[in-house]
Amino acid sequence: MPNRRYLYLQTADFADNNAFAQWLLGALEKEGVITGNVTDEDFMQVVEANVAGMPVSFYLGKTEDDTTPPTWLVWPQQQWSWLSRLLGKANYDAEAEAQALLEKAASSAGSFTHIEWDDK
Repeated sequence: MPNRRYLYLQTADFADNNAFAQWLLGALEKEGVITGNVTDEDFMQVVEANVAGMPVSFYLGKTEDDTTPPTWLVWPQQQWSWLSRLLGKANYDAEAEAQALLEKAASSAGSFTHIEWDDK
């Protein structure tokens, strides 16, 4: 599993989690990623995608931190069956590629500040 887990970004560009999810959909599709459903989980959005031939869910939303501009959080999580995890056959290449796609999209957007990966 990749060491860097959560990407924190600061921007005033999004009015809500849905706007952030729509930006992410566009950024992923621009890179040729096949995207799927966006699910509203009340306090966050979940964007489904296919990265490197594997299903990956991107969890994202605005944090409760009182910052100006607001802080947003996004992290990819590769979907694995419990059997693959149990047998130790889980390969996290798609999750690492998803992280690279996130970093590229955030860095090239130009409107994000304090782009930072953290493991918590």
